[in-house]
Amino acid sequence: LSDVYYESKYNDDDDDDEPDVRMGEVCPWRVAEKNDDDDGASSAVETIRPIESSVEDGQIRYLYGNIYVHLYDEYPAIRKMVKSALKMDLKSSTKNATTNYGGERCDSAIRNRFQYKYGEFWVAWDAVEARITGCVGIGLRKKRQACELELSSSSSGASSSSVVVVVVEYEIQRLAVDERCRGKGLGKRFLRVAEEYARREQASIETESTTTVTIKLWAITPECLVAANRLYESVGYRKEETFQAGSLCMNVYCKSLSFKAEVKQ
Repeated sequence: LSDVYYESKYNDDDDDDEPDVRMGEVCPWRVAEKNDDDDGASSAVETIRPIESSVEDGQIRYLYGNIYVHLYDEYPAIRKMVKSALKMDLKSSTKNATTNYGGERCDSAIRNRFQYKYGEFWVAWDAVEARITGCVGIGLRKKRQACELELSSSSSGASSSSVVVVVVEYEIQRLAVDERCRGKGLGKRFLRVAEEYARREQASIETESTTTVTIKLWAITPECLVAANRLYESVGYRKEETFQAGSLCMNVYCKSLSFKAEVKQ
């Protein structure tokens, strides 16, 4: 659900943006064991790529709009959060969906919105069935901040050198996997793609000196989504805090990646 919990006001009388619901059709972040009864007919590996069109925007809205229906009765706040997400960065309208890269806008309003946040939005595409089976987005949470640390070369501190450490923060958002595609590790693949994107983006920035760059990846999910919490923990995310968002207990996860950024010749 990510940053949706920040929105405190919802218009429950406005249901125009809600898709039709099929109970139990989709479940988020599910990483399950492979079904031993699977005859292999659906074993095609999905391709993870950026979302491309307004048609795919519609598929994502339908996918995400059906994720939590099995929890609506027990957790009414989740329904409001999904509704809010569909009106925010998953909105199909192209209004305010501009890119910050200075290039041409693509046909996907969702992708344009995530690029506006210095991020990206990916889908898992099943070429056999010609449909989207999952999605994930990433956005910049906090821009690069540099600090210079003095390092003494001797105990007396007669001579010293300094090292520049840069910290940048991203947030994982809208991670969802179709119920019929569980057991393929799509959740882990999505997180790996998002991490590689953040590392690649930061490594492409020119520096004047050799710099240690630390990327912090944040993710926020309700505690009641057990599979989601297990997924993040299984790939190295640590629970940093827990807080209440209305009636929901929310867990905040973080994973740090560090690398040396060399001076480009």
